[in-house]
Amino acid sequence: MNSHSPNIIDYTKLLKKWQKYILINICAITLMTVILSLIIPKNFTATAVLMPPKATSGNTFRSDSANPLIPLSGLFGNFTDESMNLIAIVQSRTVMEKVITKFNMIEFYKVDNIEEALEELEDAAEFEIQKEGTIHVSMLVATGWFHFDEDEITAKKLCADVTNTFVSELDELNKKLNLERASFHRKFIEERYFQNIEDLHAAEDKLKYFQETNDLVSINDQIAAAIESASIIKRKILLDQIQLEIYKDAFNPEHSKLEQLKKEIEEFKFKLNELENGSANDSSGDKLFLTISEIPDLGLNHLRLQRELEIQTELFKFLTMEYEEAKIEEAKDIPTVQVLDEAKIPERKSKPRRVLLVVSTFLVNIILNVLFIISYANYNKNLELHT
Repeated sequence: MNSHSPNIIDYTKLLKKWQKYILINICAITLMTVILSLIIPKNFTATAVLMPPKATSGNTFRSDSANPLIPLSGLFGNFTDESMNLIAIVQSRTVMEKVITKFNMIEFYKVDNIEEALEELEDAAEFEIQKEGTIHVSMLVATGWFHFDEDEITAKKLCADVTNTFVSELDELNKKLNLERASFHRKFIEERYFQNIEDLHAAEDKLKYFQETNDLVSINDQIAAAIESASIIKRKILLDQIQLEIYKDAFNPEHSKLEQLKKEIEEFKFKLNELENGSANDSSGDKLFLTISEIPDLGLNHLRLQRELEIQTELFKFLTMEYEEAKIEEAKDIPTVQVLDEAKIPERKSKPRRVLLVVSTFLVNIILNVLFIISYANYNKNLELHT
């Protein structure tokens, strides 16, 4: 028996021989696909677009993902902590259950309980952060098999309503969480603010008591006056001592001028000793000049008390501003979600694409028919060769 490899002419003849079968098969499958595309459920999708929220400028404890102090921040897109927080909130069970309750999704999905409705809703809803930073909230609703125009209208309206409800519930829950956070922050600042007032009063009282106890009016001026007085007295002592040596050569030891200078020198030394070490006869109210020996300890203690008072004063200024700002933040009742585009009722279905379905089925059917006929012919030919 002679055999040769089939060529294009052989395949053409073969296909022509089976063309009736091929045409019937293709027409039947294509017609079934067209009918199927008309009765299968239609999916409608509505999408709302939200602006990424900005961090509150007054929040002392805010975190900024684009912080220039954080290496490589902002390198992986504009996904801020606030945007991720909104995604977490809108995907929460709290928001999902409110949507299910409002639209009676248990009955719509024809399920037995809320857990199954949650699974269906999670599959139908989609929440994404785009590269440009916007947040997209989408909801897909499908009609049933063998649906009517009323079913399509219901599905279109439902997907838009559910999407907008997601956005409104997101805003409500986010405002509630922000209010709780602002309230906690205000209470913390308030507690610290009133504690600072007590600390500030205590620091003022300590400084006042220290000044009264040590007869301090202006410590810097009093120190300067004490040092200047001691310098004047020392200079007087030195001059009198020089004058005394001169008089010793000019007068006899019992001369009145010598006695007068010696007495004057002793008085100056006594005064200098009082300035340096204080006098046992000085009462707390008669003391105008500081003693030299007291200056280091008094200066150091006064410096510490003054520094504590300045610290508490600066802290008071800071906490006063923070406290007022925290009260304003707590009283805010403004939308926390900026909606760029509300979800609109879709005019066209998102899927299935009927033309693509029919054309792709048509082409695949042709290919499968040709392959089947060629394979079937080769099988019969090989069977004849072996018999």
